[in-house]
Amino acid sequence: MPMPNSIKDIQRLTGGVNAILGHLPWAAALLAPFYALTGQTRLRKADQAALHPHWVDLQQALQNMAHLHEPGPSEPLTIQ
Repeated sequence: MPMPNSIKDIQRLTGGVNAILGHLPWAAALLAPFYALTGQTRLRKADQAALHPHWVDLQQALQNMAHLHEPGPSEPLTIQ
């Protein structure tokens, strides 16, 4: 997943993460630095550099998220 390069990319990212908000603890705190930039007209290089550590944290949180699997009617419910 590439780092956002534009404000539109940030809007897409935050929208996608919001869709799974219930499954990602501390999602609002992880997204706060991204939301702070959505009011700008452009994403500057300095903004991208400042976002990089937050981007790494968000990626790690997404990778460590429990995979949800909907079992069939005769299968037991499991979290993988």
